[in-house]
Amino acid sequence: MSSEARFEAMSDTPVENDEHDDHRQQQQRESDSTATSANRQPQNQANQPKQKKQRGRRGMYSSINIEIIDEHNATDDNGNGRRGGALSHNNANGSAASSSSKPNRELVKLVAVAATTAATLGYDVGSMAGAIIPIDAHFNLSSIQKELAMGSLNFVAAGGALIGGPVADRYGRKKTVGLTCWLFLVGTIFMAAATNYVLLLIGRMVAGLGVGVAFIAAPVFISEVSPPSMRGELNTTFDVAINVGILLGYIVSYLVQVIIPTEWNWRLMLGLGGLFPLVVLCLLSGLPESPRWLMLDDQKPAARAVLHRLGSTEMESEEAIEAMEKEIGVHRRVASSAGSKSTKKCCNCGKGQRLAVGLGFWQQISGTEAVLYYSADFLARAGLQSPELRLLGNVAVGCSKLIPELIAMRLVDGVGRRPLLMTSSFLLTVTTFLMGVAFVQGWSPVVVIVLLCLIMASFSVGVGPFTFLCASENLALSERAWGMTMCAAANRCTSGLVALTAVSISEWLTDAGLFFLYGSAGLAALVFYCRVVPETSGATLEELAAARAQAAGNDDDGRGNEGDLLGPQPIGTFA
Repeated sequence: MSSEARFEAMSDTPVENDEHDDHRQQQQRESDSTATSANRQPQNQANQPKQKKQRGRRGMYSSINIEIIDEHNATDDNGNGRRGGALSHNNANGSAASSSSKPNRELVKLVAVAATTAATLGYDVGSMAGAIIPIDAHFNLSSIQKELAMGSLNFVAAGGALIGGPVADRYGRKKTVGLTCWLFLVGTIFMAAATNYVLLLIGRMVAGLGVGVAFIAAPVFISEVSPPSMRGELNTTFDVAINVGILLGYIVSYLVQVIIPTEWNWRLMLGLGGLFPLVVLCLLSGLPESPRWLMLDDQKPAARAVLHRLGSTEMESEEAIEAMEKEIGVHRRVASSAGSKSTKKCCNCGKGQRLAVGLGFWQQISGTEAVLYYSADFLARAGLQSPELRLLGNVAVGCSKLIPELIAMRLVDGVGRRPLLMTSSFLLTVTTFLMGVAFVQGWSPVVVIVLLCLIMASFSVGVGPFTFLCASENLALSERAWGMTMCAAANRCTSGLVALTAVSISEWLTDAGLFFLYGSAGLAALVFYCRVVPETSGATLEELAAARAQAAGNDDDGRGNEGDLLGPQPIGTFA
């Protein structure tokens, strides 16, 4: 019926229309009451059967119940639901998300600044891979000294990760990010101004402390402010920023080598890395603290203010506060009953913490760090003699690491974590074995460059960008900083081991044997991802914690704890 016909009918039958309006308003009030009651009902994903929900753009865990009430009063001029309007929302996110599907400007700034911290690490990897050639010539390094120059940063980063966890818990995520920037800056100055090998190592170690702290603070910071429907995409910016930094380091090294072919050009390559921490320090003061850390620090009003600042509505903020209070209360009771926190953390790690350590280890054991640092050496031994062309090959490797990750970043929240991790690990294993075959058969440098690029592309589809995301999501709030500390420590130790031994193993087993060894490690990693890692996409951090607590409560042997993790799950298990 057209609006004119409805108007005429209203004019002809005023009494009937009033009765109809009264009846419609009564239905509307009953509908609103039903929706309100539904909002207050606790959700139990572990025991209740999966229910079919209308999926909004905020993700599958933002239950949006839609009721068509009245075509005239569905929305106001601003598109917002009026009294009895078309949309009745039940947002159970418990996150810093707004009801919009797009993050607000403040959230984008916060994520960008945290990710820029990671770009400093990436730039160090890329610039050092190019600078090691003139550094080797300048200081006349032995194979052991070369390995130490490369690998020392990552070993010290493991110690930095151990510092980063307690600092992030005590002083907050924001201040910890600031600490990483100062460590990066001081370390860069030492490296660029080094007059001997010892000073160069000191600079690498100071920067390594910054790397370790950054591996704790930045992923946790991003994860704790991201809405569930975007958490995978936003958290992946940490690893994307690392890859952007690596590519920039490769490009700068190539340009400096071509434009300024002097014996001191490596100082410029390394020194330009100080620009990243300077930018972060300038922008950091204007950014808010993580609302979840503020709740841990008993700063409820400040947490509520930050949620509003990040775009949450009043109702969303209160739901987030309530969810965080509940999780914090549960874990404080567990910590209190288990004795001292330090004893519990160190001696009675939950499944989430053990999974975090495993994720950190298996990401690096397949040898991709050796490809990043020593790709120019591999190309030289494959027959590519020009230093400039070898550095240009580094740029190709950097592009192959970055571009697939940008694609995976758009897929992670829709496809899920597990499929991407398993696909990435499988492709990485195959291409690494092919790289060994290339050296056995003496294939051309062009084929070697292509295989190096395929190795990095395979890594970047899943294993590279989603390791720290999965680790953070599988940790409860009260154990997240410590769990990420152990993840980063295991990751950096393994990375340092690879960088520190690649040259020696290559001399012992040849390049072919080195890549066959890495391929075998990659095969073991694939088994780990298939058997152990659960799916976590779409759920809020509080919902994941509730599911773990429920699973722990249902353990037959009674040994479960609040930090325990559900076993491998298909996509949408928690839906």
